[in-house]
Amino acid sequence: MRRLGLAALLLSACTSAVPTPSPSAQAPVATTAPASVGIGIGPEATSTPLSPAPGPGVTLPPTFPRPAGALVTPSPAPTLRPRDFAAIAAMEQRCGTPQPAVAVAQRDFPLAEVTTLADGRSAQELANVVLQARPQCVLYAEAYGEGDSELAILSDYLSTAVFWVDHGWWRAWVGRVGHLTMRGGPSSPTGERDALLAGGRRSRELTLLVDSGGSAGFVGFAVLRIDGPTLTPLVISRTSDSAGTTRLDDDHILMTGRQTQTRPIAWNAHCCWPGGYEWLYERHGDRFDLVAERQAYDTYYVASIFFGGLKAGQTDDLSDVATPAAIAAAAPLFATPTDVLMPLGAGTVADRAEALSWSAIPAALRSPVPTGPLSFRFGFAPAPAKYGDFTKHAQVLFAHRASGWYIDSVVTEP
Repeated sequence: MRRLGLAALLLSACTSAVPTPSPSAQAPVATTAPASVGIGIGPEATSTPLSPAPGPGVTLPPTFPRPAGALVTPSPAPTLRPRDFAAIAAMEQRCGTPQPAVAVAQRDFPLAEVTTLADGRSAQELANVVLQARPQCVLYAEAYGEGDSELAILSDYLSTAVFWVDHGWWRAWVGRVGHLTMRGGPSSPTGERDALLAGGRRSRELTLLVDSGGSAGFVGFAVLRIDGPTLTPLVISRTSDSAGTTRLDDDHILMTGRQTQTRPIAWNAHCCWPGGYEWLYERHGDRFDLVAERQAYDTYYVASIFFGGLKAGQTDDLSDVATPAAIAAAAPLFATPTDVLMPLGAGTVADRAEALSWSAIPAALRSPVPTGPLSFRFGFAPAPAKYGDFTKHAQVLFAHRASGWYIDSVVTEP
C-alpha cells in the first residue's frame, strides 16, 4: 500500500447553498453544496470550498506519514496507541454523557479525533478501530479498496466523513448530510465509476445511499466526485422514506419513494403505505438536477387508493383509479366495516415496469409500456381482521391506459 498518513490539516468551513425549491412538502431537497466541511490532509493541505465564500482556516499540528510497505491485513483486535486512547476518551467525554436532544442534533462530527485514529492506518484498519472502540460520536464505519483506491466512510447518522487517498496521503470531507453508505445490497446502484473531466483529467465518482438508520430504510442518494485533493457533492437528495434508487446510466438517476397521501388508503401501517412516486435526476455539468417527478399509477398504488376510498365511503373521486362498474361492484363489500388483503407480491414485476416506462426517461433507457390485463385474488373480512379471517374473495382485474394501471372490474366469488 502507498504511504498513508497525516501532515498539516487545513479545515475550511463552508457556507451552505440554498436548496432547490421543493414542488411539494414531501419532495426531496437536493443541493449541490450541503452544509459541510472540506478537509485537505497532506504535505500541502488544501481544500477547494464547496461554495464561493470559505470560512476561516484552522491548521492543526502535523503528524507523520506511515512508512511505505505492503497492505497490512487488519487484525480483528487492532492495537491502540496512546494517542488513540486519548482521541477515543475525548469522543466519549463529548458524546458518552446524556445530553438534551437539541444539543445532540447540533453536535459536530469529531473530525480531529478520527484523523488521529486514521494516522498511519489503512482504510480497513481505521474502520476496524472505530468498530472495536465503538465511540458514541462515530456509530458506523465501512472501508473499500487498497492502496490508492482506499476509501473509508464514517458516520454518526447526522454527518458523514469520507476519507480517500491522494498521492499517498489521506484526504477527508465531512458533510452534515445524514448517514451515507455504499452498502445497499445486491441490487443497489452504489459503487464507484471513473469520470473524464475537462482537459482529460480523470476523477472518481461515488454513488451512495442515504440510510435513515431505522424502519424508513433508505431515504435518498448522493453522488460525490473525488478529484485529487477535492471532494465535491454533485447531488444529495432525500425523500420521505423507503426510497429506491436506480442508476439508469452515467447521466440519469431515478429515485422512487413515498409521498404523504391526502386521500384515504387501504393499508395504514407504516410498512404498507403506497409508494411509486418518482423523481428523475439528470446530469447538467457538475451537478445532477431534478428534471421531472410524478406519481406512478402502479397496481399497488391504485389498489390502495381504490379500497381506501371504499373503506372510507369516499367513492366520488376514484375515477382516476377505477371504472364506474368496478366501483359499483366493490361497494357492497364495504357496506359494513371491512378489511381487505392484497396478495403478497402481486403486481411487483408490473409495477417495476410501470416505473421504468415513464415518458420522462430518455427513450434509449425507457422500458416498454406495460400491457394488461392482470387479475389478482383479494381477500375480505369484517374489520378488524387477522390474516386467517379473509374468507370472502374477489377477482380484481387491472387494465392499463396512458396514465397507468386502473381497476377495470371486481368480481366477487360465490
